[in-house]
Amino acid sequence: MKCTDFLLIANVTKKQLTPDENLKLFRDYQSRHQRAETAYLYLLFDYEMIDKAGGVSTMSMTLTTLSVFGHCMTLNHASEV
Repeated sequence: MKCTDFLLIANVTKKQLTPDENLKLFRDYQSRHQRAETAYLYLLFDYEMIDKAGGVSTMSMTLTTLSVFGHCMTLNHASEV
């Protein structure tokens, strides 16, 4: 799966699961699939748990990752309208 696949899943599951359930799910995903880390970080930021994002192991926030966040935030905003 691609990074964007995990982000799409996160965007769906955040509407279906509680924040705790969703974070637990994506914590497990990102421990087994490196590409899921961006989705986990996305959820931490979305749930306003930015302080916990600093504890993520690799934290290599590249411009690509930031652009994916921007894209996801755009998708998120569009789904709320």
